Amino acid sequence: MVTEMRNVKHLFRLSCILLTISAAQLASARCNSDLSTGVAEFNSIQISRIDALLRFGKQYNVCFGIEYVDMKLLTEPVDLHIRNSSVRDAIRSILGDERLLSIKLSNGIVEISGQNPRGEKKSVFDYVLPKFEARRAPLQEIVMALHMQLIVDLNPRVTGFAGNYSAGDLKDEVGPISEQNRSIRFLLDQLVAQSKGGAWIARIPWNFSGDLARIEQHPVWSVVEYNAPNAGYASLLNTIASELGTESSSPTKPGES
Repeated sequence: MVTEMRNVKHLFRLSCILLTISAAQLASARCNSDLSTGVAEFNSIQISRIDALLRFGKQYNVCFGIEYVDMKLLTEPVDLHIRNSSVRDAIRSILGDERLLSIKLSNGIVEISGQNPRGEKKSVFDYVLPKFEARRAPLQEIVMALHMQLIVDLNPRVTGFAGNYSAGDLKDEVGPISEQNRSIRFLLDQLVAQSKGGAWIARIPWNFSGDLARIEQHPVWSVVEYNAPNAGYASLLNTIASELGTESSSPTKPGES
């Protein structure tokens, strides 16, 4: 009887330890949603501002939804030295003062977009899916499922897809997810917020982001995982910049209509 009681106590303690470890792992996976968090130091040398932003996000566990991109943000190398700042002020310093950008916290994600009023013109990220469901699976798999769902919803005549996608970190699982009448922006935010940490990045110019007819022929977004194998951002960012092409060589500046 005494031995059995000891065994029960041992199992109880072991269960508590395992629950504590699991809780700590989950906590460490969550995105930092406090923009007032202190930033002791951040440095980057001769990399683009978006590259620096992603490195900052990884270092301080801040997740992003980067809806506004342009050639300079993606490719122009800069040096950054930030000391004794807050997360919000550090983000503004990294992005620079050249653009009037909106930086706000939404759904646990720091969303970065232009400030120009859209009026009736909506972005593809405003597009509302009537329903999106997915099982628990690696992040990149669910991100691809969302993209396919968007295309089918825009054009029900689409019956198949060709090509492949980067599998990313197969241990970075999200879901299950079941949402109704949610915007693409909200769904991307939710997927990244459930991940181990990362960012989604628009792959279309800000001034063309409402052109839904382009969606079938052009990648709309990419999701970066901070802990993906061989994580590096420059190659992806250069690809996105090349896709923007001449359309973003003289983009409509945020704040202009």
